[in-house]
Amino acid sequence: MVHALSGECPCSVSMVDYLVGRRATPAVGEQVLLVDGTARLVASLEAAGFSVVQLDEASLAATYGSRRPPRVRPPRPCRSSGAR
Repeated sequence: MVHALSGECPCSVSMVDYLVGRRATPAVGEQVLLVDGTARLVASLEAAGFSVVQLDEASLAATYGSRRPPRVRPPRPCRSSGAR
């Protein structure tokens, strides 16, 4: 599984925090494509068991055909869970 995140996007940084908190799933082989990430983000992800590939926007476009990672949207509360 590949997670494409940006070190300059607050939502992506929140996703990094979430991923670090839950740690990588060894059976899945998770990798993070981190665009313009800081050394702290890379170190945190690697310590949590993720393979990290650091890229800038130009490299992301050349390699993956995208100028930036997709936007991360916080999930809406599930109506069936009773959360509001």
